[in-house]
Amino acid sequence: MALPRLPLKEIGVAAYQTFLRFPFTLLSAMMGTTVVWLMIDRDSREESILPKLAIISALGLILFFVLELYSERKGNKPALRWGLMALGVLLLATYYFFLPQEPAFKEMMRYLLWMIALHLAASFAAYLNWKVENGFWQFNKSLFLRLLTAALYTAVLFLGLLLALMAFDQLFDVKIDQKIYPKLWIFMVGIFNTWFFLAGVPNPNTLEQVTDYPKGLKLFTQFVLLPLVTLYLVILYAYMGKILVQWEWPRGWVSYLVLGFSTAGIFSLLLIHPVRENEGNRWIRTFAKWFYRALFPLLILLLLAIWRRVRDYGITENRYIVLALALWLLAVALYFLFSRQKNIKFIPMTLGALALLVAVGPWGVFSVSQRSQTGRLQEILMQHQLLVNGKVQKVKKEIPDTAAAEITSIVEYLGEMHQYESVRGWFGMPMDSLFAKKPRYGSKAPITDDVLALMGLQYTRMSQTVETIDANYFSMHARDAEVVAIQGYDYLVSFNDFRYLEEKSEEEFMLGPDKLKVILSEPENAVQINFKQETLRISLDSIIQVHKRQAKTHGTPKQLPAKELLFRVEGNALVVALQITNLQAEKEKGKFHMSNLQGKLLIKLKK
Repeated sequence: MALPRLPLKEIGVAAYQTFLRFPFTLLSAMMGTTVVWLMIDRDSREESILPKLAIISALGLILFFVLELYSERKGNKPALRWGLMALGVLLLATYYFFLPQEPAFKEMMRYLLWMIALHLAASFAAYLNWKVENGFWQFNKSLFLRLLTAALYTAVLFLGLLLALMAFDQLFDVKIDQKIYPKLWIFMVGIFNTWFFLAGVPNPNTLEQVTDYPKGLKLFTQFVLLPLVTLYLVILYAYMGKILVQWEWPRGWVSYLVLGFSTAGIFSLLLIHPVRENEGNRWIRTFAKWFYRALFPLLILLLLAIWRRVRDYGITENRYIVLALALWLLAVALYFLFSRQKNIKFIPMTLGALALLVAVGPWGVFSVSQRSQTGRLQEILMQHQLLVNGKVQKVKKEIPDTAAAEITSIVEYLGEMHQYESVRGWFGMPMDSLFAKKPRYGSKAPITDDVLALMGLQYTRMSQTVETIDANYFSMHARDAEVVAIQGYDYLVSFNDFRYLEEKSEEEFMLGPDKLKVILSEPENAVQINFKQETLRISLDSIIQVHKRQAKTHGTPKQLPAKELLFRVEGNALVVALQITNLQAEKEKGKFHMSNLQGKLLIKLKK
């Protein structure tokens, strides 16, 4: 039987035609792959232009794809095409010039926003004409299906080649450089996947009259996506009912659930948009109408959750973006409820414009967040006389832990996100010297502890604030390196992981010939000691209730002096001292109960 013949000539012709159609996109992919290969080969961690080139290559790939699609839609006139390519090169060169040698988190977040905007632009770059809607949908359907196909081919081919290399290594004792494996993955994703995807991109000039609709897409949307959207809707409305009944503030996590529900719903409606007018699909129009109406109460819930956190803790990048998305969702809902056209291009166009707007300018996410947190820090420092006449002073009297924790949180944020740009003038030369001493690789700014030391403060975790307002868990432990007196006792018993399995948990220890039983009782938050015929009881409920407000914390467990976690009880046969090293509690049915206890028992037997 003859082996099947690979159509190498056809594959070569198709690859060549794809290159002629998207030359700059593929050149960007090749450049990015080569740069990442060089980064893999680097043995030292010295500064290099390679990370910047990798960023520029990834950005160029999608930027040139957008420009080449627009040029193709306009007939690929040489003047327009080469002018657009020159514009793309100029934009990338300008971005490269302003991009730091080692981009910090803020630059990478702005880069991500631009990538999102460009990916959205790719969906409508060839369909700027507002009236052309069917071609727009058909084009994006093809892109979506081609993307899935390319991902499948890439994954299967990579795994096949990977197993082949491993077979050579294991069966023929061929030494394989370990760097070949990540290089292979980068090649498959950077070049093969990109080339294969581009080969299946349809010509945007030929789709307006196409009416094909994959039956599988409708089934997937109707029987998978829409039921999930309905489930999310039921959960969110049930939670909203709980809020109204208990009259409590919404938890921060609900923001992401509302955004997820909204995204899934809008995506579902986009997938079934072309068949909404077909006979028997009246339910699609009904679902769309009620979906956008159902969004309004949830958006109010989302805005309340954001407003409370902004009111208490100011604006950060995350809160800004969630707020911007909430307002965008509100605009989308209003448009599809009251507009006569209801053009689906409204969604990617407005979302892409939003991503561009929030990435730059004094109104942008980074400027607004920096001003908000700098203002909060200035207010707290002035309140405690740590900022006088625009200059930081060292603390002269002890300030509350809550204020120290707020200062720590903001200073840490300003360092990580903004490299202290807005507050360096408050410190003068001392902070300049910290910047001069910081390592050239890694952190872009002095560590938080050093900056706090300029104010005479130590790093302090949030003790009663931040995002986990209604947490159901907290823990406390004794400070390390504290001396505990043990004279006068005969035995020391350690229990390092005493957890509840049910309402009670117990362990037994032998004190010579006699048995000592230690029982933890969850309902009473008590430790019970049984020895011979005597029962002693140590109640921990009081300390748990005193510190239960720590359930509203964010960060490390609360540290307490060892003496505050030392409990002593005396009976007829023995004296017991319980030194707690760690205690954890969880809220159940409105009350906190111990869930874990670690510590030591000091026992003295009476004669």
